Amino acid sequence: MPVEEDDEIDGVAEPSKKPGVTKTAKVIKGMVNKVALSGDQVLADALYQKASETGYYIWSIAWTCKNIADNRFHIDCVAAFSDSIKADQLTWDVVRKWQYKPEDPDVEELVKMTDQERRQLVALVEEAAFRAYAKVQK
Repeated sequence: MPVEEDDEIDGVAEPSKKPGVTKTAKVIKGMVNKVALSGDQVLADALYQKASETGYYIWSIAWTCKNIADNRFHIDCVAAFSDSIKADQLTWDVVRKWQYKPEDPDVEELVKMTDQERRQLVALVEEAAFRAYAKVQK
């Protein structure tokens, strides 16, 4: 099963209703309409935590997974709400499967996916999305 390796998130400003944060949220919203973070564990990143406190939220995310059984293989995935303001109709997909070239480990090359493999990978992404959603609902 793939594991999360790298994240990149985009957020849209929505002012918080919490007392004391509204003024700060308005100032930040006036300066920033989109935040992009990359790296491991972006939800724990101090910038994301501060943005979250002031009303920003994740509406689009792209990440790379590597295969635990064979870490040469990777897949790139995306998930996003179709409406970034209402945050509804979440969709996700597996964008591509790739590996580093054996003769040149700094160069990526695409790996063909069968339709069945693509459906299985999308199902794994869906399962992971619902598990993550359940965690944040607690």
